[in-house]
Amino acid sequence: LAAFYARLEAVISGRTVDVLAYEAPFVGRFPAAARSLYHYEAVILLFANRFGIPCVSRMPSDVKKSIGKGNASKEEVIAAMRELGHNPADEHQADAMALLLMIQGDIMSHEEVSA
Repeated sequence: LAAFYARLEAVISGRTVDVLAYEAPFVGRFPAAARSLYHYEAVILLFANRFGIPCVSRMPSDVKKSIGKGNASKEEVIAAMRELGHNPADEHQADAMALLLMIQGDIMSHEEVSA
């Protein structure tokens, strides 16, 4: 967890960060794995609080709904991002792009982002 925190520091070093967004942990069929994800979420929240960065999370299904379908496959998310003119290298970048677009839309519509 300390290495993850250090990586977050390295990523934002020298940058202005308006908001820190992440997909909320999803328990699903693997509750034991969720425990680790919640630890990482705690690190994200601690990090954001320490640096005064507003922080927001969204459920993976909500991010997928924002592109049109809550149960979209990874390929469908990639295709949706490409249709919008983005070029994700993989499904992780596509998810991050979809999350960014969703959060930008929330901010534009004045939905509250917590600090």
